Amino acid sequence: MTIFIVSYDLIKHKDYQKLTDAIETYSSCKVLESLWLIKSNLSVKEIRNHLNNHIDEDDRLIVFQALPVAAWTGNLSQSVDECLRANL
Repeated sequence: MTIFIVSYDLIKHKDYQKLTDAIETYSSCKVLESLWLIKSNLSVKEIRNHLNNHIDEDDRLIVFQALPVAAWTGNLSQSVDECLRANL
C-alpha cells in the first residue's frame, strides 16, 4: 500500500463532515486541521477524483504521494505521532 497526503481548503460552505467521511473510508489519520495521511492501493488520481466528489467547486484539494522520509515537530497528539512513525 502507498501513503498519500491529503490537504484541503474549504471556502464558503465548509462542509467538513462530507469530506471527512470520504477520507475516513480509507485507512487514515488526521495530522493537522486540514491535513491527512491515507493508505491505499488506489492511484493518486483515483483518490483525488473520489475526494473531489465530496467538496464544492470553490474548494481546494491536493493529494500527493508521501515519500518514506519525513520530519515533524510540535504539539502533535500521541496518536498522530504514532501514525506518522508507523507510516513514514
